[in-house]
Amino acid sequence: MPPIHDEAVCLRHWEWSETSQTALLLSRGHGLVRVLAKGSRRPKASFSGGLEVLTVGAMQAILKPDGALALLTVWELRQPMLHLRTSLASWQHAQIAGEIAARMLSEQDPHPSVYDALVLLLSSLDSTRNTSASLLCFVWTTLCDCGYELELIHDVQTGAELDRADRYGFAPNLGGLTTDPGPDSASAFDQRNPIWRVRGETVSILQRLRGPKTTGNDGAIFASPNEATRNDLTPSFQRALKLLLSYIQYLIGFELVSARQTLL
Repeated sequence: MPPIHDEAVCLRHWEWSETSQTALLLSRGHGLVRVLAKGSRRPKASFSGGLEVLTVGAMQAILKPDGALALLTVWELRQPMLHLRTSLASWQHAQIAGEIAARMLSEQDPHPSVYDALVLLLSSLDSTRNTSASLLCFVWTTLCDCGYELELIHDVQTGAELDRADRYGFAPNLGGLTTDPGPDSASAFDQRNPIWRVRGETVSILQRLRGPKTTGNDGAIFASPNEATRNDLTPSFQRALKLLLSYIQYLIGFELVSARQTLL
C-alpha cells in the first residue's frame, strides 16, 4: 500500500520502547490514525525529535488493513504550540479539545472541519483570549460536523416554536430545547431521559454560534474580536461550555476526564 501524506495533530502518544512511540493522530484528510513510530526518539530519525501531544506536523504513514497500527515513517513538526505550556487554562482547554476529538470521531473517517477548528483553537489559546469562548466554538463545530447540532428554535418535544424565556429545559436524548420543567421537577435526575434547566442567556450564546461568524479567519464568534476579552462575558460562556460538554458525555456514555475540573 502506498504511503499517505497529510497534516495532523498529535492527540495522544505512548512509549513503545526506548526509542519508539505509538500515537493517535488526527489527520485532516484521513481522520483518526493510530500509528507506530519506530525509532522516533533516535537523534537522526525523521520525526523532529519525537511526537508530543497537541503539536501539529506533516506526516507520512503506511496504513495497515484490519485496524492494525499504521507505520509512521515521517513526522515533520510544523507548529509546536509552545504557548499552551505557559498557561494552565489554555493547556486544560486544549486537553479537553483533544479528548473530544478522540472520543467523537471514528478512525480513518475524515472530518476536515473538525481538524481545522482544532488547529485554530490550539493556535488561538493564549492568556489574552477568553479560552472558554474559544473552546466553545470548537465543541460546537465538532457536534455539528458529527450530526449533533442542537435544536434551539423549536421545542424538541412538541415541535412548536419556543417563546423567549428566562429559563428553558434541555433534553440531551432529543438534542435540543424544551420548556422549563421548573426547579422542583424530578426530570433532571432521570438517568435515561433527563431534562436539564438552562438559563436564557446561555441559550443566547448558543444561538449566536449558529451564525456565519463561527467561520471567521480568527475563529471569533463575536461581533468584534475585542469582545472575546470582556470579563463580564466569561460566566455565560462557561455555562454554555459546561452544557455542551455535559451533552457530549451523555452522547458518548463516558466521562471526559480532562473536563472534570471545568464541569465542577
